[in-house]
Amino acid sequence: HPFGKLSENGVRHDFSSLRESDRAGFNPLPSAALRTGPEGEDTSPLSLWERAKVREQEAGKVLKEETRQVDPIKYEMFLHRLWAIGEEGRMTIQRVSASPIVAQGGECISGFYDPQGTLVLSCSGHLRFAGATSLAVKKIIELFSENPGIRDGDQFFQNDPYVAGAHVYDRLLIKPIFYRGRLMAWVATGIHTADTGGVLRGAATQIHEEGVRLAGLKVVEDGRLREDTFRAVVDQCRDPGYVALDLNSCIAANNVCARRYLQIVE
Repeated sequence: HPFGKLSENGVRHDFSSLRESDRAGFNPLPSAALRTGPEGEDTSPLSLWERAKVREQEAGKVLKEETRQVDPIKYEMFLHRLWAIGEEGRMTIQRVSASPIVAQGGECISGFYDPQGTLVLSCSGHLRFAGATSLAVKKIIELFSENPGIRDGDQFFQNDPYVAGAHVYDRLLIKPIFYRGRLMAWVATGIHTADTGGVLRGAATQIHEEGVRLAGLKVVEDGRLREDTFRAVVDQCRDPGYVALDLNSCIAANNVCARRYLQIVE
């Protein structure tokens, strides 16, 4: 790979951490002449390597400063407690949902994510939800951090397969967890629902025929269900009550997981 380890004059260089802007002007072929990038900077292999090493050293200093010693016993206790909470959330979905594929088949997820949206732990009846839901959390952060804002008690609906999930039938509810005004984590639940308001399965020739598709919509605000946005989703389906129960199961599971998580933090 042109940005892996290269050997030039007997010296091995690691270019794996180069930025895209650096790579754009980089030519891996050896040459005695200096190479210049779009803004006239030196982009020869040695110069790029030196800049990459400086960035790695700076990142290492920050990581070293932020690294804390964690008691292994307390870590295992916390991990297993978090897993039990996630399982409680998953079981809440299955108990409340009206969908047989969820209640009986177990196609759902309950998971925790760090403040940036990276997966920490997932209790999933369907493993493909685990990684995809992280992408949905990150999209919510990208789209709504400024407007309408992300606050304690909010929950967001998402079912765009171009963001996360396999198709519009995979519906996610995403909730931030705050502690003393600080965003500590995210909890997310996902479910396969039976109807999205589109044409019958197998008849669609493009995604616009498959029904409701939303990259994000705030359906719970300050801990209260927003009837306007919630009805906007479920009323487009053939059986609004059925779909509403599915979404409510995810909202309930998020509330359970967030409450239990804060008990650990406190």
